[in-house]
Amino acid sequence: MVPDNFDYKTAKAIDEMYKFDKKTGEKTLGTKQYENPKNHKFRDEVEIEPGMKDFILRVRPPIIDNPHNLSVFASRPKYITDKEKLKAEEQKAADEFTAAGKPHDWLKYHDLNHKYIPVSK
Repeated sequence: MVPDNFDYKTAKAIDEMYKFDKKTGEKTLGTKQYENPKNHKFRDEVEIEPGMKDFILRVRPPIIDNPHNLSVFASRPKYITDKEKLKAEEQKAADEFTAAGKPHDWLKYHDLNHKYIPVSK
């Protein structure tokens, strides 16, 4: 038999009848005092003053605290440091090329894209 909504309500009512003691790990029957039913309260009627916003219209989600995902140890965003590393590698390759003094051997000192590497020599 598949449990339906009434079975779930019954199980919840039984669970709420007993209190669970965390220290001893036992369930004890909780005594609940009768409370008079309260009138239903739909909402608080509040007068909205001029210039006061009734609710916030959001087009975008609220801005996060750490928009550039900086860690505690990083002083700058990762994409800036990556860009600096690429520039340093290009400068190093150019320095090696000029230091060699052999412009005809430029393939040794300049890394090509894998698409442009010759298959046979």
